[in-house]
Amino acid sequence: MPLSPLQSALSILPPDANEAIVSDHFVRSALLPALGFDSTEIVANYPTGNRTGNRYIADFAARKNRENAEEKLFLQEPKNPSLLVEGHLYLFKT
Repeated sequence: MPLSPLQSALSILPPDANEAIVSDHFVRSALLPALGFDSTEIVANYPTGNRTGNRYIADFAARKNRENAEEKLFLQEPKNPSLLVEGHLYLFKT
């Protein structure tokens, strides 16, 4: 049985892949497109808030662009994301 695009993307990652590799080679390239987001609907390093001097950043934020909407593309005006993603990956060997 052929691997799904997500399985293929996961299979090429090294077991000790760091967050940057997982984010770039899995989340941006495979996961978000599989969820139906295109490049104008994804923003990396999205600030999610500030609490007592600590700035929180999500690896990715995404929001579907709406046709004929007064809203700008999410890439142009990254507000009100519908999805926040952290690029951590834990692989368990059995």
